Amino acid sequence: MAANKLPFKRRFTSRSTATQVLQDETIEGKTILVTGGSSGIGVATVEALAKKGATVIFTGRNVSSSEELIRNLKVSTPFAKVDFMPLNLCSLKDVQRKLDIVIFNAGMFGGSHTVTEDGYEAAFQVNVLSQLYLLNFLKPTIFKSTPARIVFVSSDGHRGTNLTLEKLSEEALSPPSKDSYPWRQYANSKYCQILLSAYIQKHWSSSGVTSYALHPGHLIATNIVREWSLGSAFAWLAKPFTKTLEQGAATTVYCAAAAELADQGGKYWNHCWVCEPVVREQQAKLEEAVWQLCQKMIVDKVPGYIIPE
Repeated sequence: MAANKLPFKRRFTSRSTATQVLQDETIEGKTILVTGGSSGIGVATVEALAKKGATVIFTGRNVSSSEELIRNLKVSTPFAKVDFMPLNLCSLKDVQRKLDIVIFNAGMFGGSHTVTEDGYEAAFQVNVLSQLYLLNFLKPTIFKSTPARIVFVSSDGHRGTNLTLEKLSEEALSPPSKDSYPWRQYANSKYCQILLSAYIQKHWSSSGVTSYALHPGHLIATNIVREWSLGSAFAWLAKPFTKTLEQGAATTVYCAAAAELADQGGKYWNHCWVCEPVVREQQAKLEEAVWQLCQKMIVDKVPGYIIPE
């Protein structure tokens, strides 16, 4: 079967909303974690899932906006089961909290070179390392909840990556200021999410865990470019031609909840349909190498951390 062919008909388009995608899905009783759920597409994701009866735990850095989201949900959907967990993905020490579905929605685009307190380039740490650390921490809980799903909100921006097996190194993933280019860093971090998703599918699927990576849409008006002033301007100019936040959340909830995707893990999705990502020579070896290198980068900063199988 061709890479973009599936054993069922396409039901949604680029203009479908998260609410439309979930209309015929049953997620009541499911517990779902959404990182970055306090702003942008994350808010639309939390709202859509909660309104369908799932228990939703979401993370974020902005406590006031998170509390406002919960208040609004309780008014519009009194039965909503929603809880907020403060979390700063720019600090590995902060990712030690306590699942049917885990959605890695949090992300950032760094307009200028920024280094975290752990010494890593900020966009790579937020988009990859901290989310991987959280996933490793939650692994026992996820495995007890199988069948379970892991969803990485990646980006078609990954097509600008320059990562290959030969070029892979810690410095390539988290470069010094003189070698740091915002678009490349963003592309590399989003490509790593796709590679990690594929690795997880290969190694965890036998235990009942399926993994998906996706592109939510181009230049959606979110806070992902919060460190880049021009990014907000571009998003504002593009707003009439891009997806709304609820449309941007559609592919996320599709991967998280659609029954027809239960055996379609390991793929990359766009507009609620399968899409071919960047594929390198020795792709399987690159997936393995990225997994191992990212784990080592966490080990170097977190005393006592044990790399999961």
